[in-house]
Amino acid sequence: MGGIASANYDDVSDWAGAENMIKQTVEEFGDINVLICNAGILRDRTMLNMSEAEWDLIFQVHCKGSFAPAHFAGNYWKNKSKETGQPQDARVIFTTSQVGIFGNYGQSNYAAAKAANAMFAMTLAGELDRYGVTVNAVCPSGITRITEDLRPDFGSEELALEKEKMARQHVTNEYVEGSPNNVAPLIAWLVSPDGADVTGRVFNTNAFANGYQIAESFTVTPWKTKEGENWTHDEIGETMSEMLADETRPTIYDNHMAAARSRM
Repeated sequence: MGGIASANYDDVSDWAGAENMIKQTVEEFGDINVLICNAGILRDRTMLNMSEAEWDLIFQVHCKGSFAPAHFAGNYWKNKSKETGQPQDARVIFTTSQVGIFGNYGQSNYAAAKAANAMFAMTLAGELDRYGVTVNAVCPSGITRITEDLRPDFGSEELALEKEKMARQHVTNEYVEGSPNNVAPLIAWLVSPDGADVTGRVFNTNAFANGYQIAESFTVTPWKTKEGENWTHDEIGETMSEMLADETRPTIYDNHMAAARSRM
């Protein structure tokens, strides 16, 4: 379509590799305006059966693989902002996941890492705001190599045809249900001038229903306080019972177990 791309073969979770990636971008294109941290892998296993390496590797790729390039890109924008005296109008997009927001059986390592990415984005939005850099996180969805082998129709002719349609979308612009292309318009809008005022947000996507929603952070209930005296064990128990009885929304665990039982 007339664009120019450049490949980089460094390890995104390696400190020197991430620095080299940012330097290469500036050297070849003269500037860097957008950083999208999308590296990801899976090492699914229940926590009781998980190895130390399976835990560490997920955090290395998802968390350090976001922190390292963001560190060097952020410092590039900071220095340029000081040199020019102007904000940089730059963008950072982190990839989180519905698993990081809601949890999922057998993915404790992935859930913890993706939750960390969401909170990283919300925190970094405040730190980079003074330099004109917005930071948001997106939960992507769709048929991709990272999850296609988990699908019940994996290996089917129907899935192969859908993937073939996706491979041609850059030419046909055809809508394909479940395609990662259905997430792309949100990313394109966030990094455009129209998204300049949006920062510190987490967006959820559904490539199958072709929709978006905003995922809000943890909610809190009204405070229960006791002035001038220590809480007793019995008072804590009574107060917590009242608070839990008033809280009618199902917990993340309740929602997850309901879904899990429906599959049994």
